Amino acid sequence: MSIVQILLYISLVATILYIIWDLFLFHFRGKTPAISPHQQRNLRNLYLMVPALNEANTIGFTVKTILKDLKHLQLDRVKLVVIDDGSDDGTGEVLRHFKDPDLHVITRKMPTARHGKGDALNTGLEYIRNQVQDDEASATLIGVIDADSQPNQAFFEQVVHAYNYSDRDMLQTGVHVYEDHSWWTILQNFGFNTINRLAQTARSQMQSAIASGNGQFMTYEMATTIGWSRSALLDDMDCSLRGMLHGYKAVFLPNVSVPQMGVHHYWPLIKQRTRWCQGGIQCFKQYGRRIVASKQIKASLKIDILLLLALPFASLIYTLAGIISIIVFGHSLLVHLGATLIVLGLLLALSIIINGAMIYAAHLSAPTETYTTKQKVIILFLQPLYAFIQSPVVYISMSRELLGKRDWAKTAHYKHLAQPTERHDAVIQDKLTSSSIDPAKPREEDISQK
Repeated sequence: MSIVQILLYISLVATILYIIWDLFLFHFRGKTPAISPHQQRNLRNLYLMVPALNEANTIGFTVKTILKDLKHLQLDRVKLVVIDDGSDDGTGEVLRHFKDPDLHVITRKMPTARHGKGDALNTGLEYIRNQVQDDEASATLIGVIDADSQPNQAFFEQVVHAYNYSDRDMLQTGVHVYEDHSWWTILQNFGFNTINRLAQTARSQMQSAIASGNGQFMTYEMATTIGWSRSALLDDMDCSLRGMLHGYKAVFLPNVSVPQMGVHHYWPLIKQRTRWCQGGIQCFKQYGRRIVASKQIKASLKIDILLLLALPFASLIYTLAGIISIIVFGHSLLVHLGATLIVLGLLLALSIIINGAMIYAAHLSAPTETYTTKQKVIILFLQPLYAFIQSPVVYISMSRELLGKRDWAKTAHYKHLAQPTERHDAVIQDKLTSSSIDPAKPREEDISQK
């Protein structure tokens, strides 16, 4: 058997495993989070951290919006903590225009600044430690929102409700890309809003969700015990794994979603995904054995996490196998046109069925998160292309890790589109307020015990 034949078989096996994984996710369609019909605790204080490195384009609107929405919460104390992590684009000047007592700005300077999001968050956490009294700790929640996000009042109300009616140590909301104007951002949104939503719902049912960084809320106890790793490229995954190993558990809220910007161009997307992929490699190396040996993590969740962390290593082989398969198909088109077109048609039909099933399953989990007909067509027909053009990510990530290059590459953000338009703001409000988690009415579901 030749190497080409082996790679073709690997490509076939990878396709079958992908189908099995999608069927597994489909099984968790419509599952609900661990929210109790009875109040478990009473939140009194909320600290919201926003790390900002060169966010002059977005930070003003984000801070203004969040401050306005936080004031509607019926809590003893709400504080927005913005960490200016050594910005040199005017971010600090924008922040100095705000004179709100609910806003605290921390300005970090070089050379201690710009060591990653986790390091910036630890600086914010140190400030919060000095603000919270011992008798307030159990009623204090610490959240993280990205500087390009646009949460609104309903979002925060639902987070407070979910905290009060659950016993989980961390709450992770959904994330979606609001700039759904091009096929590029539509497919990014599909990854966040559909695939990730289903995977997180499944993990919540197993035992514990994984943090996504944006829309992440932790109890004061968990945040101060775990903190964030300064060296982690994937700080949210690193934080989640250390939390699980300490016995902390998280719940994913599929009906609560924070809007964020998409990545507008190809190479910035590759740069972003490379950091994520390399961060996953680091987590596998650092925590793989501890996860296997842990008595705190259920077997099903162990398998899910280990497969997720091992994905970059497997991708080294099956990405190459996929490229070889495309070359073979290209040659077959010249020799056996009819038969090859039939096979390609069947593969495309299979892809359409799988992605269509994922859209349907995600809609059952969050009925308000829907796609237009145009968006569905783009997802069904262009998602394979979108996945293929990200092929360089795994090889760049592995090369960087082998060479010891672990610098933290930040995702660039542009100005909010119309900051935002009234129509878009109304859409976000409608999606969140019509969500099936009503802040005023607890859901009748069994609570998962810690």
